Amino acid sequence: MRLGSVRSLESLQGLEKRKEAYVLSGVSDGGSTVARPAIWPLVLAATVAAAIVIMGSLALADTVEGGWRSATRGTARLALILLLIAYAASSLNLLVGGRLTLELMRRRRPIGLSFAAVMAIHVFCILALAAVARDGHVLHVVDTGGVAYAFIAVLALTSNDYSMRLLGPWWKRLHTVAIHVVLIKFASLVYQKAASGSLISLILLVMIGCSVVLRIAAAFVSTSRTVTSAEAR
Repeated sequence: MRLGSVRSLESLQGLEKRKEAYVLSGVSDGGSTVARPAIWPLVLAATVAAAIVIMGSLALADTVEGGWRSATRGTARLALILLLIAYAASSLNLLVGGRLTLELMRRRRPIGLSFAAVMAIHVFCILALAAVARDGHVLHVVDTGGVAYAFIAVLALTSNDYSMRLLGPWWKRLHTVAIHVVLIKFASLVYQKAASGSLISLILLVMIGCSVVLRIAAAFVSTSRTVTSAEAR
């Protein structure tokens, strides 16, 4: 590839990164400020949804222990759905386009923080289950997922404009690594449940697979478009 094409390719890749940063920060390509999606209403809605899951689980279970076990599963599934929406948002926007996917992309930060909030509630459910069941082995779930929980905390604490400016290009790299570590942990747990015959877990596993395929397809399309545009110049 000629030197001019290489420079064009690098320029286009930089433009794509700036566009994504504009979308995430609520600034248009022209530099004018647009309304940024509010964070806390969605986080509050997710928290309320998790509370409903807990109350419903406790009300429908035959025992308190069974209720907390159901609540633990329910909050984990709710958190996973939020994670997959945040994970696939940019891919859907690139592959499908349209106002709906763009709005979804712009709301990745509130969705991601909602995921973190539900995961915090999920940990509370695990602790409550351990207390009710008087079984220390329940806490093994937290121990084995310690790395994933740490990355979730990192994602939540750095989901702000200040961290984006401070970390620069490393912000995107950090979030890419973190979200994949968390997703892999979820996938391994969901696979175990699906292998034991859980239909819901099987559906969630398929959703994870589809999200990964979307991500790969989006990366391929983005690279192909960039190379084609560079060669055309």
